Amino acid sequence: MNWRIVVVLLAAVVVVAGAPVAAEETWQRVEFDRGMTELSLWGALDTRAGDEAWLWLSGDVGFMLSPRHEVGPSLNVQIWLFDWEAEASGSCGGFYRYYIPVSSRSWAPFVGARALGYLGEPRDWDTEARVEGGFLHFLAEGAAISVTGFYARRFGLHNEWWVDEENRDRLGMSVGLSVFF
Repeated sequence: MNWRIVVVLLAAVVVVAGAPVAAEETWQRVEFDRGMTELSLWGALDTRAGDEAWLWLSGDVGFMLSPRHEVGPSLNVQIWLFDWEAEASGSCGGFYRYYIPVSSRSWAPFVGARALGYLGEPRDWDTEARVEGGFLHFLAEGAAISVTGFYARRFGLHNEWWVDEENRDRLGMSVGLSVFF
């Protein structure tokens, strides 16, 4: 995967996230405080040529180090579906987000990175590194929907039925719900 394409896609997500900012006149501007905690539940569906699909169900706990910087752990369950068979596994890791300052009352665009270590099956990946960009859209004070685009690189040996494959790139998008307190 060409890295220029990834940079353009992530930049487009951030630009689109900031587009509705000028039209907003609702409650007070979105601001994060140092010490806030975010509980985020999200999911993604990855598909591949043929019948292979991956369903991700994940949870993050984020800690605001400053009004713009967030770090935290991530726990994931991956369900691998192929030709009417299913296998499940888990992974854990951490993430970092930088919230881009905008004068919005309900949008908070961000860029970040994530690293995961797989805990065994399905299909024997070892680790994954991601860069991501997206936005939070606040539905009420402290509750937001998140949309995230990402580029990921999986490291290790992937065992398909017909061939072993090493190190795979992938692009994807996840949708989730975040609560700040």
